[in-house]
Amino acid sequence: MQNLINHWGLAYENSPKFGELYSHVAQAEAQEPTVHGWQGRIAHEFTIGGYEQKAKNKNLTGEWLIFAKHENLNYYLCITQHSSTKDGDEAIYALLKEYCESEYPFLFANAV
Repeated sequence: MQNLINHWGLAYENSPKFGELYSHVAQAEAQEPTVHGWQGRIAHEFTIGGYEQKAKNKNLTGEWLIFAKHENLNYYLCITQHSSTKDGDEAIYALLKEYCESEYPFLFANAV
């Protein structure tokens, strides 16, 4: 999340970059409405667009986007800070299992 906070300048009370995003989304939605409305469009632009721009600028820092593959689909489970130890990795996995296994048991069935 820190990548997105930094990218959109959300540490500032009135972020000009976020204001521009909001104006762009409102205008685009007015011209070509989507099934998800402006809320879906802004959620997508804010998250996916923000990460894509940070990656394009080679400016991603400090977080992992954790996903699992199953039957040729990606299941995005969380964004978390990097760990640098086996214990840290195991703690992240334990939290993923705790919060995600009930909804996606097939992702944890063969895990070691």
